[in-house]
Order: sequence, then structure tokens, then C-alpha cells
Amino acid sequence: MITPLVFSQTIKRFEHKNFQGQICLSPFVSIEVDVNGHVRLCGCQPWMPTTIGNVFEQSIQELLASPLAQEIRHSIIDGSYVFCDETKCGIIANNALNSQDNLPTAVEWQTQDASRWQLPHEIFIAGDLTCNLSCPSCRTHVIASSDQDIERQNQLGELLRLNLFSHPTTQSIRLHVSTSGEIFASARLLAFVSSISTAAFPNLRLHIQTNGLLMPTRWSRLGDMCSQVDKITITVDAAKADTYEKLRRGGSWSHMLQSLAWARDHCEQNQIDLHLRMVVQNDNWLQMQEFYDMAMLYNADQVEYSRISNWGTFTAQQFGSVDVFDKNHVDHAQASASLVNIRQLPKVFVSGGL
Repeated sequence: MITPLVFSQTIKRFEHKNFQGQICLSPFVSIEVDVNGHVRLCGCQPWMPTTIGNVFEQSIQELLASPLAQEIRHSIIDGSYVFCDETKCGIIANNALNSQDNLPTAVEWQTQDASRWQLPHEIFIAGDLTCNLSCPSCRTHVIASSDQDIERQNQLGELLRLNLFSHPTTQSIRLHVSTSGEIFASARLLAFVSSISTAAFPNLRLHIQTNGLLMPTRWSRLGDMCSQVDKITITVDAAKADTYEKLRRGGSWSHMLQSLAWARDHCEQNQIDLHLRMVVQNDNWLQMQEFYDMAMLYNADQVEYSRISNWGTFTAQQFGSVDVFDKNHVDHAQASASLVNIRQLPKVFVSGGL
């Protein structure tokens, strides 16, 4: 039996905001569970860093009913959004907050009292750091799990099954994987996803975040869940071979183009939304328009641009030269001007402080 990591709660507050009458649905309908079992009421850690607890210590139900979870929901209800980083949140940046007049019934019920909660139907699972690439923006080397990591991840998968997928339901559920590694490189994530019964959860839809390279050859490993996929997000980061192979270390541009062609055809044939993503940084910001044009060639339904974050792979000095949207970067003004034009294009979504 592997002892779970010692849980240390993260609580981070930001300045009070004035979003009265505007509601973000995420804390009422979403959870994110990371590789160590930490739980957040948002699908993106940089947007809302606070963790409400850990599934190794408490059930999802106990965590949703906790005083901290209630405080987070109340911060949305009163418009202060003190747990949200508005400089990074894509929902806020894209003016996608809901008004009180267009809330789903279940969320409207919860906004009347922060102690009210329901099991989330927007579930983000990190699950495994394993990846076939070692992109400099994410990690310093290819990560392979130790035996202890594998055992803990297996335990986490079982806890998630017990907490979220032990009772059949016809409720609409969106399951997002993987937000930390590569699902098609992870035997454990593939086993977890393929073990979910489509008969027990007929209205579950799977959203996949991937680098795309292994997807064509390993798609069938999703099992019956293949038919439940309705969105694929592929992080590409470049529109040129040399840039791609520098920023997506271990990847091949020709292989990427083959995978994009497969994704385009597969998504069109199966009515799956295709999103292409660029993590914008010093080495690729000049390709933002080219990336958009390329995405249109592959019939992308959305083109995502995200500002690079430092996940501990850069020193402060290194990151200053990498983050082109840092006000002290030599190309900050020109990159920001280019982004203004990108924002006006159709099917564009920006996040991460862009």
C-alpha cells in the first residue's frame, strides 16, 4: 500500500473585483483533479490556484460541502472573485461570464445560497505526467513514472471511479483529459477512460487535450469511449518545422502534419470539434497569424492562444526572455500589437493573460 502524498492546502486570494451580476459557471459545475489528488473548483490551475482538498483524504461530496468551497462560490455570487486571477482567466479575458438572466437552472439554484452544491458535470482530470515529448515550456526531460507513481495513479483512478462514476446517470457530463501529460502516452489514463461504461453514462462526452502525435495509431485504445469524444484540442505551438521541433522537443513536423490531417478528417467524419492551440512565447509570436491560417486549412473550429507560464522549468531571468508579453521584453509592444489583430479574427480564444 502506497502512502498518499502529505496534503498541503493551497489558498490564494487576489484583489476584490467588481463583477456583480456576472457569474462564472465553473465553481458551480466544475472540478479539476490533479496528479496528486488535489481538487479545484475550476478547470485551470493558473486561473484559480486554490485547492479545496484532496481525494485521498476526503470524498468529492465532502470537499464540495466544505467551508472553503462555499467561500469560493460566495466570491462568485457577490462579484468579488477574490480566488480568481483575472490576468490569466480566459473566460474573463473573452468576456464569457454569464449574466444573472441566462444562468442554467441548477446554477441559479446554487447562487441563491453558497452552501448549495451538486456533483459537477464538468470534470478535468490530469491523472498522469507521462508524455512522449519534453517541451521546454512544460518540463526539462521526458517524464516516466516510477513504480510508486504508478501505484498512486492507480489508486487515484479508483478513487475517481468511486467518487464520480460509481452510479449510472443520464446526466450530461463532460470529461476533460489530460491537462498535465499526454493521454495517448499514458496506459493508466487510457485504461481509466476506456473503463467507463457508455451504457451507464450515455450522455458523457469526452474532451481530449493532446499533442496529437500518437492519436492516429492509438485512438482505438479509448475503447467504447471513442464514440463519446466531441472535442479534441491539439497543442502545436508553431506554423514552421524548425520552430515546432524546438518548442515541441522530441516531435517531428512531418509527423505533426500527418496527425493534423488525420484529425481534420476524423473530426469532420464524426462531428468532433477540433481546436488547435499555440502557447505564445519568444520563439513563435511572429507566427501567430501563420498559425491561424494553418488552423483554418485544417478546418479548426477554434484557434487558441495562451501566454506561456513558468512551470518551474525556467529561472526568473530565463523566463523574462521567453515571455514575450512581459512588459520588459524587448518585443512586448510589437507582440501586443500583433495580438490585437489576432483577437479580431473569428474562432479565436485567448487565455493566460494575453
